[in-house]
Amino acid sequence: MLNQDKKYLFLILLHVVIGALLYNNEFIPKIYGYSIIFGGILYIINSKNKNNEVLYATAYMVGSEIVLRMTDGNPVYEFSKFGVMIFILVGIYYQGISKNAVPYWIFLILLIPGVLLTSMELNYAISLRKEISFNITGPVCLGVCALYTYQRRITMDQVNNVLLCIGLPIVSCVIYLTIFTPNIKDIITGTESNALASGGFGPNQVSTMLGFGMFVFASRLMLLSESIFQFSLNLILTMFITYRGFITFSRGGMITGFSMILILVLVSFFIHR
Repeated sequence: MLNQDKKYLFLILLHVVIGALLYNNEFIPKIYGYSIIFGGILYIINSKNKNNEVLYATAYMVGSEIVLRMTDGNPVYEFSKFGVMIFILVGIYYQGISKNAVPYWIFLILLIPGVLLTSMELNYAISLRKEISFNITGPVCLGVCALYTYQRRITMDQVNNVLLCIGLPIVSCVIYLTIFTPNIKDIITGTESNALASGGFGPNQVSTMLGFGMFVFASRLMLLSESIFQFSLNLILTMFITYRGFITFSRGGMITGFSMILILVLVSFFIHR
């Protein structure tokens, strides 16, 4: 077995073990969540973000969001968005941002009136902090990410590494789902979305993440399988994630996954013509 095969297999098996531990111990999800945020910060600081390591840390955080939510591993509900913004700000500290990113500064500034209006109009019986946090963290996170990535050049290898960082936590998620619902026949009663098949969490969110996982490992199957071993492993992962996505009976995420794979196939076809 080649060294690169061993490294790839180690990463996959590590996340298989993580998925099993997330189910078997209620403290592991919290430890996993905190380790991602603190480990990511240390990783970026140690490298001083010389090779855009912040992208890998944020990608891993994004990929782990669903499994952390379904296992109550998030210290706060919007933990992943806060984590991404923290990583990006650390990356900006070391690498700065483009001076041409003015439109994104304007975008962020224009969010302020909405916060002020919300604080004045909402009923005081409603938690202002939770409502504002729930609705504003997404746009702010996108704006901060745009500031960092605008006009920043990255290589194709870095793109593939980013996708792998998203895909690895999805492997843990699939293992958790498999342990959570070992016997599919006992829970399938129709073709409607089934929370029992999605780890007790929202089937739409889970199937969307699984659809993205399909794309990640299908892309590695078609473009990055440098040995028969890697091809076989990527094929197994793609098929297994697809199967777990199908049995959630939430069609939106699976349609998204198949659409992305179709686009990948078409692009690969025209590139290699």
